[in-house]
Amino acid sequence: MPWIKIALAGRRCPASSVRLAVLGIAGLVMAATAASAQTMSNTPVVQLADGSGGTVRASANALIARAEAEGRIPVVVELRLGEGQELGANADPSQLAAQRAAIASLQRRVVANVPGARSVKRYANVPYVAMSVGTAGVRALLGNDAVAAIDEDVRVEPMLDESVPLIRADVVARRRGVNGGRGWAVVVIDTGVQLTHPALRGRIVSEACFSTNDRSAGATSLCPNKVPQSFAKGSGKNCPARLDGCFHGTHVAGIALGNPANSFKGVAPNADLISMQVFSRFTPDACRASTPCISAFYSDIIGALDRSLTLTSSHKIASVNMSLGGGAYTKACNNDNASLSAITRLIRQLAGKGVAVVIASGNNGSSSFIAAPGCISDAVTVGSTTKSDQISSFSNHNRLVDLMAPGSDITSAVLGSRYGSASGTSMATPHVAGAWVLMKKIRPNATVADIQKAFQCTGKRVARAGIAKRRIDVEAAANALVNGC
Repeated sequence: MPWIKIALAGRRCPASSVRLAVLGIAGLVMAATAASAQTMSNTPVVQLADGSGGTVRASANALIARAEAEGRIPVVVELRLGEGQELGANADPSQLAAQRAAIASLQRRVVANVPGARSVKRYANVPYVAMSVGTAGVRALLGNDAVAAIDEDVRVEPMLDESVPLIRADVVARRRGVNGGRGWAVVVIDTGVQLTHPALRGRIVSEACFSTNDRSAGATSLCPNKVPQSFAKGSGKNCPARLDGCFHGTHVAGIALGNPANSFKGVAPNADLISMQVFSRFTPDACRASTPCISAFYSDIIGALDRSLTLTSSHKIASVNMSLGGGAYTKACNNDNASLSAITRLIRQLAGKGVAVVIASGNNGSSSFIAAPGCISDAVTVGSTTKSDQISSFSNHNRLVDLMAPGSDITSAVLGSRYGSASGTSMATPHVAGAWVLMKKIRPNATVADIQKAFQCTGKRVARAGIAKRRIDVEAAANALVNGC
């Protein structure tokens, strides 16, 4: 199923399917080293891609066989930092610095013992590392007692004029002191944005790109100069327009905070934007198609979340928007594999900083499952409604969905400084991410749980298959945040 359908003004376009995770240094490293004395019961847990955007538990031999068959395999590796020794998001700076140094030390030691490791990705805030490895590298990881889990790196897909008044965001945006969310930022982890678009120009306060070069996987980085990681100016620019789906991040950002000189304003039209591009270009063979496509590896999404956490020390971030996903999950997937475990840890650390991670439920039209990483219980997971307050036919819907927002035929910014309509849970999600900014302006110290409760005790009740959720009403939620439900 396509994640989005887009129609530019004046013409119809075909459905777009885009393929789019207090101890000092010595104490932490000693704890990790102690893991080497553990028994074979601590052999790494292995997960392989199941072909549908998820993973399935597998044996060590199956992982070796996969590497032998394909020559190389991209993996996400969870490391043993030491039981109960990860610090919370509110630990003091010296403790967090010590933890980050310990994580970096452990990452270096593990990577140094993996022959032929390529495309190595390290994370500052969680004990994981990603890389591309051959058979020898797989065997080295399996035999390393500091390795807790090995996952095949999975690829996922990228999942106004009338919708902003519908949720009464415009009323709240105009309140004295709210000022359209000025001073707060939304992180958009997506395909990048058109930096010069009239709806977004002058609003971008930080940029990043995480993308993959892996010939064996058919992947080429879409970062500037094809580097795997960049924080330089221009890093958050949209991927090339010739690649199907590269308008996506621009459209999403426009919904959350666009402020053009026309009626197509976003939910928080004076908020700042932090744009992070996480997609890679894949060859037609890798796409099983006649043309190249774009997808995002979980390892790059983890990198973007890791960067978002680091930026909380320098920017007032209200929310992180992730209109992407894959797989089918009927229950919470927090620890289903190493990638989702890493994303869960980062979401929890961001929540500790007061930042909501808002994720699309997916567009398969299912009333039993939703996509990952929206299936993580700590995420704020969003489904789509129509402008007549019906659950959109394409929207995945189960008890893991937290909130609903308009996602059918939403007009917003697209490439070429134009505007176009698109449908999908991708479009519903930034309505919530933008609304989070307005709520933080009203109560800057409100927790993620506080704001989520305010949305869930107000709003329009919508239901499908016996499961009722609330379509957000920002004005009612703002009043509840101040006065109680």
